[in-house]
Amino acid sequence: KFQPMQDLGHHIGLSAIVADYNSKNSLYPALYDPPDPLNANSLLYFVAGYLGRLRIIGVTNCVRLCMVGYLAGVPLANLYALRVFGRSPWAAVISVPLVFAHNMNFVAGFANLLFAGPFMVLTIPLFYRALAKPSWKRAAWAALMFVLVFLAHAHIFLWTGALCFTLTLVFFVMA
Repeated sequence: KFQPMQDLGHHIGLSAIVADYNSKNSLYPALYDPPDPLNANSLLYFVAGYLGRLRIIGVTNCVRLCMVGYLAGVPLANLYALRVFGRSPWAAVISVPLVFAHNMNFVAGFANLLFAGPFMVLTIPLFYRALAKPSWKRAAWAALMFVLVFLAHAHIFLWTGALCFTLTLVFFVMA
């Protein structure tokens, strides 16, 4: 069950469309265009939809697992970022209560924004590593993370781009 006026039911519904669209008796092909995995903000729906095809788990629980991915993913991504930048890992411990303080995004129904959070945090150190010691593998990892951030949430993608642009300027000024 959901609180009134939350968008979480909408996100679960879109994930259910992805899960059921190609099944034999689906009503969705008559109502909707086929879901496009390359649309911005669609990653949550495809991850939860395809995992939701496993009847043991179900679509609703898969969306909930994606939200748990935010709660666990942001502190772990912060830990990785802190290690890349040579900082103390204790700040990642501090990020745990901040993740829960960010709960208003969940209450307001911004599931895609939450799902994009760990990807955004991982993109910054991966991009930095690709700048500091360029290789095709590091560039490929950074590019993959940019694509995942875009597919997870377009606004987060724009903020990530702004941060990486600033990081690039600082990197070249310091070099």
